[in-house]
Amino acid sequence: MTSKKKISQEEMPESAWQGPNLIFVVATATAIFPEPSPPEEGVEPQQRPQVYARLRFFEGPAAGVQSDLAQAQDDGSYVFNLSHRVTLPQSKATLEELLNFPVTVEIGTPVSEGKKAQNVDVAKAKLDLLGFALAEHTVRDEALPLELLAAPEGVEALDSATVSVCARLLQEAQGDDAGEAVPATLLSEEQAQRGRVVTMQVATHGPMPDGLEASTALAGPELSFRFGLRIPSAPAKALAELDPDDEPPEPRSLLLKQGALVKKTEGEEEEQRSCIEFADSGRRFYLSPDVVAALGEALEDRTQLILEMARALPTTAGLYADNAVDMFHGIARIDLSPLADPGAESASASVRFKKSFGETQAAGRVRRSVLGPLGPAEPPPKAKQLAEGVDPPPPPGAQPRPCSWAAAGTELSVSLTLIRSLFPPWGEPPKPTHTLQELVPRRNLEKIEEPHEAADDFRAEVRKSAKFLAAEYHSMFADEPELHDGSESEEKVMAARQRRVVFELNRTGKYLEIKERLRAIIVRVVQERYHKSGDMGYDEMQGLYNDLYVHLIDEMHRELNHLIHGPYKKPEEAVPDDAELARLQALADEYEVVSDVKRATQCHQERLLASSKVDVWYRYGCFLCRSGMTGQAVEALREAVAIDPDNIDALLALSSALWEEGSTQDIQFLERADCIVQAILEKSKENGCAWALLSLIYADIAAGASSASEEEGDLDARQTNARNARFKAMQLCQGNQAQGVLGIGSNFFLQLAIVLLDLKLGQCAAKALAEAVRVPRWEQIRVDVALCNSRAAYLLNQGDLAIKHARDAIRYGSSEDIRPLILMADVHFEAGRYAEAAASYQKALSLSPQSCSLDLYLRLATSFSKQGKMQLALDIYTQACAARPCASTWLGAGICAYRMGDPRAADLALAEANILNPHNPVVWGYLALVHLAQDHMTEADTAIKFAFKEEITEKELMLEIGGAYMERGMYHAAENVLRNSIKFADSSDLRAMLGDAMFEQNEIEGAVSEYLMVVQVDGQYSASRTDENAVHCLNQLKRCFESLGKEEELKEVDAYITELLRVEKWMESATIFK
Repeated sequence: MTSKKKISQEEMPESAWQGPNLIFVVATATAIFPEPSPPEEGVEPQQRPQVYARLRFFEGPAAGVQSDLAQAQDDGSYVFNLSHRVTLPQSKATLEELLNFPVTVEIGTPVSEGKKAQNVDVAKAKLDLLGFALAEHTVRDEALPLELLAAPEGVEALDSATVSVCARLLQEAQGDDAGEAVPATLLSEEQAQRGRVVTMQVATHGPMPDGLEASTALAGPELSFRFGLRIPSAPAKALAELDPDDEPPEPRSLLLKQGALVKKTEGEEEEQRSCIEFADSGRRFYLSPDVVAALGEALEDRTQLILEMARALPTTAGLYADNAVDMFHGIARIDLSPLADPGAESASASVRFKKSFGETQAAGRVRRSVLGPLGPAEPPPKAKQLAEGVDPPPPPGAQPRPCSWAAAGTELSVSLTLIRSLFPPWGEPPKPTHTLQELVPRRNLEKIEEPHEAADDFRAEVRKSAKFLAAEYHSMFADEPELHDGSESEEKVMAARQRRVVFELNRTGKYLEIKERLRAIIVRVVQERYHKSGDMGYDEMQGLYNDLYVHLIDEMHRELNHLIHGPYKKPEEAVPDDAELARLQALADEYEVVSDVKRATQCHQERLLASSKVDVWYRYGCFLCRSGMTGQAVEALREAVAIDPDNIDALLALSSALWEEGSTQDIQFLERADCIVQAILEKSKENGCAWALLSLIYADIAAGASSASEEEGDLDARQTNARNARFKAMQLCQGNQAQGVLGIGSNFFLQLAIVLLDLKLGQCAAKALAEAVRVPRWEQIRVDVALCNSRAAYLLNQGDLAIKHARDAIRYGSSEDIRPLILMADVHFEAGRYAEAAASYQKALSLSPQSCSLDLYLRLATSFSKQGKMQLALDIYTQACAARPCASTWLGAGICAYRMGDPRAADLALAEANILNPHNPVVWGYLALVHLAQDHMTEADTAIKFAFKEEITEKELMLEIGGAYMERGMYHAAENVLRNSIKFADSSDLRAMLGDAMFEQNEIEGAVSEYLMVVQVDGQYSASRTDENAVHCLNQLKRCFESLGKEEELKEVDAYITELLRVEKWMESATIFK
C-alpha cells in the first residue's frame, strides 16, 4: 500500500497542482576534491574549491537547474539542498519517458581563466527511475557514484566521490487535507506486479538496398528510419468476451524512430560497410498486464511476432519526396518464443525480410502499419524524388511492389530484455499427495507358506516315535526265527514280545520320555484348536476330550499310513504355455476387430485365469480402455502396476486412463495421475512422454481450478507447474533433435498422442497433438501429425475434420502411404457411405496388401455386401482367408456363399471357421442355417444346441433360423429356438415370431401372452404407428381373442385400433408377417 505520510511544504517548491508532481532533490556529495596539502609557513592555507550541482531531467529546462555554489564542509563533503518540482501528465507515456530519461546530476566548479571565471563540469551521475515502474513513489540513492569528466589542468577530482539524489512523486491529497502533498505512484501494485518493463535493441546486418546511400546523401538528416514490433494486446480470455461485431484491440507497438544510415568498419581488412543504426535502440517500454498475458500466450504458442521497418521523411512539406517509400517498407515475422521459457529474461533472433508491407496488406494478413505516416500526405509538386528512375508508389488497389530490403538480403536482429521474466524460473514438480506404494500397494505373488502349528509337531512326533519303536522292536527280535502266519503260537509269541518291549521301555524310561513329549504337544494342540486352557465344566470337558481323542487318532492314523505307504502328493497345477496365451490373445483381438466386446472380454478373462503375469493384466486394461470402459481399465492397470511397479508401459497407460477419468469426472483422478507420472519420473528422469503427460495433467488441473474460482495465487502456481513440465518436455525434444534423432522420436508430445490414440482416448490425444505442433521442427513430421489428428477427430466423431486431416496427410506425404486412405475409409464406413469406403479400402489394398490389417479386409468385404455386391465381398473374404486366416474371415466367406445360394461351399467355409474357433456362436448359427437349407435336420439341431451353449446374442440371425423352421412347418422346433433366443437377446421381433409359432400349434393362450408383451406397456396398449411388428401383433390378437371367444378383450383391441385409425390410417400400409 502507498504510504500516506505527508510531505511538509518546506521540502518542495511552490507549484500549482495540475497533475502528479515530481520532486528532484540533490542533498549532499562526499569529498569531490582531495584534501589540500599543508601550507608552508606564512602562506595562507588552500581551501577545497566551491562546487555547484546541476540537474537535467525529463521535461526540464535545456540548461538544467543549477544550485548555488556550495562550500566544502570540514570533512570535504558538500551540501547543496538543490530541489526542483515538475508537474507531469498522468499517463503511461510519462512513465516510459521517465524510464528512458534518467536524472543526470552534474557537479562542477568555477575555474578562473584570466579575469573571468568559467563553470567547468568535473563529474556526473545518473539516477535510473526504474523504480517508478515498480509502483514506488520514491527513487533514492544515497551514494550514487560520480563519473569523472575531463577536467582542466590544476583541477583534480577523486574517483570515489558519491552524491545523494532523490526523485519523489507527489499528488494533492483529497478531502480534509486538500492542498497538501502525499506520495503518489504512476502504477498500482497490480500493474507493477503483473506488468513488465522491456528493453528493445535493434541492429541491421548484411548488404543494404541499392540506391539507399544515394538517397541518404541527398536528403541528409531529413531521412530517418523507423522500426516497430507488434505485440498482441489482449489475452485469449479478453478476446473471447468481445462481441462478434467488435473489432479486436490494436496491438501494442514498440517503436524506434531515430534510425540513420551510418558506415562502420568491419572485419580484419577494416572494410567500411553501411548499416542502419538506431540511436534510440535500447529504449524501455512498459507493458501492461493484459499485454504481458497476451505476449506470454503468443510466445508459448510459438506465435511469431510481426515487425516492420521503413524509411521516413518529415510529415511537413519539405524539399524531398520518397517515391520508393513503399519498397522500403518491409515486414517480417520473428521468433522470440525463448522469452516464454521459465525464468527467461531475454531473447534475441535475426530475420530477413521477405515481403513488403503492401504485399502483406494486399494478402489480408495485416490491416494497418504501426509506424505511422512515413512522409507528408501530399508532397510538394516541385519536391525532388529520392530514388532516381523509380515510379511513384502505386495507387490503392494496384499491384504492390516488392520489398527492397528482401531483394538486398538485409538482416535484422532484435533483442528483448525484461526487467523480470514473464514466468517464474523452472522448478521441480510439487511433491504428490500420495506415493505409488500408497496408491497401488505392491502385490506379493510368492507362495505363502502355511504357519507352523502344534498339529504339525504332533504328526512329526508320532512319526518320530513310530520310527523309534520300530527300530527298538527290530533290534530286540531281529535274531529270532520268523513266525508262521495263522499259527496259534504266533499270537502267544507276539503278545510276549509286546510285553517284553513295554517292559524294556518302562525299564529304560524311554516310554516316559515319549509320553511327556506327546503330552506337551497335545496341550498346545488344545490351546490352538479349542482356545481353552482350563476352567471348563464337566460336560464341556468331556465334549472336548471326545473331540480331541477323535482328532488325535485321525492324525496318528494318517501319519502312520503315510509312513507305510508314503505321503499323499497333490497333482501339480497345470501351467498354461505361451502358445495357449497367444491363442487366447489372438481370439480376443479378433473379437475386438468385429466389435464383439463381450466375447473379447471373456477371452481376456480366460487369460487372467490362466496366468497372473503383468503383461496379461496390461493387455486386458488396454482393451478395456479401448472399449470405453475406462473405470474398469483403471482397475486392471492398477493390478498390472501392483504386480510390477517398474513397468513403464503399465504406469503410462494407468496415468493416461486416470487423466481421462479426471478430465470428465473428478479432479481427484488427475491428482492420482500426477502421482503415477511422478513415479515414472523417479525411475526414468529423462522420460519425455512422462513429462509431456505431466504438463497436460497439470494444465487440466489448472483449468479445473480456474473454473472453480480458486484463489489467484494457487491458480498461478498450478499454471507454473504445467508450464515447467512442458518446458522440460520441450527441452528433451530439442535434446533428441540435437543428437540427430529424427521423425516421431524427436517429438514426445506426438509419441504420447500415439499412446493415447492406441488407447482410444481421443479427447486427451487431441490435447497432446495441440502441444505437438509447438515443438520446434514439427513440420518434419507433418504427415504423422496429420494422421494422428485424423485419428483423434475420428474418435471424437468429427468425421469431416478427420477426412480433412487425412487429405492433408496425403498432400504432404507419399502417394504410396496407405494410412490416410484407411482413415478416410473408416470415416466413410462409420457414416454408412459404403461405396466411398470400399473405394478407399480397395486403393489401400492394391497399394500394399501385405500391410493391410484384418480390420481392413473385413470392412471392405462388409462394404461390398452392404451394397449387394456379394461376389466382390466373397472375393475379398477369400483373399483375407489366405492373408489373415481366422474364424472371422472364413465365417464371412461362408455367409457370402450362403447368400449366393451355394450351401455346399458355405458348409466348407463355416466348417473351417468352426475348426479355428469352436466357441464362436455365430459360426454355429450359420452352420444351422446352412444345414437347414440342405435339409440336414440332425446337424442343424446340433449346431443350434452349440450356438445356445456359447450364448448367441445375434437377434437377426436367430430370427432367420426361426423363420427357416417356420417355413418348413416345424413350429415346435421354431418355438424352442425362439424361446432360447429370448434368454440371450430379448426383443419384440423374436416374441412376435414366437407368438406366431405358438398360434400355429394352437397354443392360443401362450401366443396372446407373447403378443401382449409386444404391444402393451404396464398393461396398456402402446404401439408405434410405423412399427410393422406391432401392427402384426394387434391383428393376431384379434384372431386369438376371436378363437378364444373373449369378447371384452376383442372389443378393447378393436377400440385401440379404431382410435389409431382415426388419427391416421396407418394400418393400410402394414405388412402382416406370417
